[in-house]
Amino acid sequence: MVRDYWYAIATSAELKRGRPLALKRFGRDLVLWRTDDGIAVTDDRCPHRGASLSAGKVVDGCIECPFHGFLFRPDGQCTRIPAQGDQPPPKGYGPEAFVAREARDFIWLWWGEPRDELPELPWFADPEEPDERFYWAGFDETWPVHWTRAAENQLDFTHLPFVHANTIGRAVKEEMVVDTRVEGSRIRASLANQDLGDFFIELVGPNLWRNRIGGRGWIVVVFVPIDEEHTHIYIRYYQRMVALPVLGPLVAWAMNWVNRYILAQDKRVVLTQRPIRGDHKNGEMLVKSDGPIIAFRRWRHAELHKDDEA
Repeated sequence: MVRDYWYAIATSAELKRGRPLALKRFGRDLVLWRTDDGIAVTDDRCPHRGASLSAGKVVDGCIECPFHGFLFRPDGQCTRIPAQGDQPPPKGYGPEAFVAREARDFIWLWWGEPRDELPELPWFADPEEPDERFYWAGFDETWPVHWTRAAENQLDFTHLPFVHANTIGRAVKEEMVVDTRVEGSRIRASLANQDLGDFFIELVGPNLWRNRIGGRGWIVVVFVPIDEEHTHIYIRYYQRMVALPVLGPLVAWAMNWVNRYILAQDKRVVLTQRPIRGDHKNGEMLVKSDGPIIAFRRWRHAELHKDDEA
């Protein structure tokens, strides 16, 4: 996994106050819970006897193990071992803890080394980005593929006339000139030889993707790594074409069903790809029109090996 980045790992709606949430992310079992100060995330394993902390309960902002009542703070430190009475637990006794934030109705986890100052949460540096003026609706599902395959599919223009021949593929020609621009962890692509207005796609590394639709609509996708063979995908449609309080959410909800159908078309093909992950060198013979995928693989390769170069 690319480290030292914020990853969106869940939605705000999934994490209920007073109820621990068990999630598998990055191949690790995690437990999340809400506190008065924000979001707590630790490994979902009590260091005492290996019980799942997510099966316990939240007590005064801490997580209580269901097995022997050990109590752990959001920073992972154990504060109470009931069987030992008033004797304080050893320092450093507890599960590994992670830094988490909540924004844009997502839960974000810092996957990397601790820092005194962490970078801003990734969203989009565009004055027309989705904000409180947009109505949105979303859905999510799990695919049995490495998250890179799902992300690369959304960077692939040339599959549109074939995989989506009866939907979005009708708007594009088979012959394409793909313009790819890279700025840091941002990869933006558009079609240079077709009149599609200000249509573009953009990936904000590591796992956030968007598709601009006429400046008044956006499709936002988050590819969440579960493990090496599974990806959880969150898709949202934001729109401000219809701003009426009743009709606005209804339009977003209706477009959600369109996106479900289109994603199902993608899934049918992506699940057949072998290997199940996209890599810098995996034997595939990419061509010029695969520019966004090439850029994504180069970026990941550089990030994964930056410590080697240092």
